[in-house]
Amino acid sequence: MKKKMFFRMSLLISAIIFMQTVGAQGLSTISTLTVATQTDQGMKNTSYRLSSAAVPAKTMSSFNEHFPDVARPVWSQLENKFLVKFFAEGVQTNVLMNKSGGIIYVVRYGTEKDLPLETRKTIRRLYASYTILNAVEVNQDAISVWVVTIEEAGNVIVLSVKDGEITEVDHYISLK
Repeated sequence: MKKKMFFRMSLLISAIIFMQTVGAQGLSTISTLTVATQTDQGMKNTSYRLSSAAVPAKTMSSFNEHFPDVARPVWSQLENKFLVKFFAEGVQTNVLMNKSGGIIYVVRYGTEKDLPLETRKTIRRLYASYTILNAVEVNQDAISVWVVTIEEAGNVIVLSVKDGEITEVDHYISLK
């Protein structure tokens, strides 16, 4: 079970890092997160846009309970799961849910101001000459990880922050 959870979290963080890399190299926003699912035939990416009426009642009820003040959510079906994208407090948020209403993960695409204060202070102290480009919060199975992209003079570093511990995940040179 732990192996499966670690695999899913690693896959999700890898997708976010890829999207941040693309975003840092010239795209202005991150508009989608590709969700890959493991099948007997290998990795499969499928998505079908849905109207709110097509979302199972348990899923919709759970969503409304957890995110009561969301306006204009956009629903998609990914095999037997449901991805909903919306803005909450000015932050793009993606939530993947199962048909029983269980939340599989929540991803929030933010900026420096969305980071927890202590995390922001630590990054600023350790990387004083760097600018924080973006910050993505991933919550899955009661685990919260921030994926933060920082840049200084074309040098880009992707950081992972979990339980206050900062790990450098990737380094690259921006093509700007």
